[in-house]
Amino acid sequence: MDKIKKYLKIAGGALAAVVVIIIAVIAVLLWLFFGVLMPYYNVPNDTKAVADYNPAMGLVSQQTYDALQSSKKADKLELGINEAGELVFKHPQKAFGRAKKEFKPVWKYGDKELEMKHLSRTFYIDYSKDEFLTKFTEANPDLANDAAIYAEILEIYSHSHNKVR
Repeated sequence: MDKIKKYLKIAGGALAAVVVIIIAVIAVLLWLFFGVLMPYYNVPNDTKAVADYNPAMGLVSQQTYDALQSSKKADKLELGINEAGELVFKHPQKAFGRAKKEFKPVWKYGDKELEMKHLSRTFYIDYSKDEFLTKFTEANPDLANDAAIYAEILEIYSHSHNKVR
């Protein structure tokens, strides 16, 4: 009888340890998702544009506006204004794909030379920072204008997303 009680105590202790470990693993996974990854994961919201953009508003530089208008598929890069008065893309997913194709040398440099995480619709924040632009411009002075335009496009793209789900 004493042996059975002893084994039950050991089994109870082992079960408690397993439960504590499972709770700890779940807590770490939740922290990783909500604390670390969530700022990089912004869900596109295609319905944010409530008005058309007028170039007289001056919310975007003239060089960026000209680049968007002269694009082969300018309809995918259509600009609008959201309820907060910020500049957004009317079709953010299409705009991201189109801009990624047209400014391939800019983001490829970040991927290959700076070994940044691969540019995607949910991971784009580091590609619009001044640190990236400075490094890119130093290495590719002939493409500095494209890098500045692409950074501004990513800034507009960031306004086209919900920041919190």
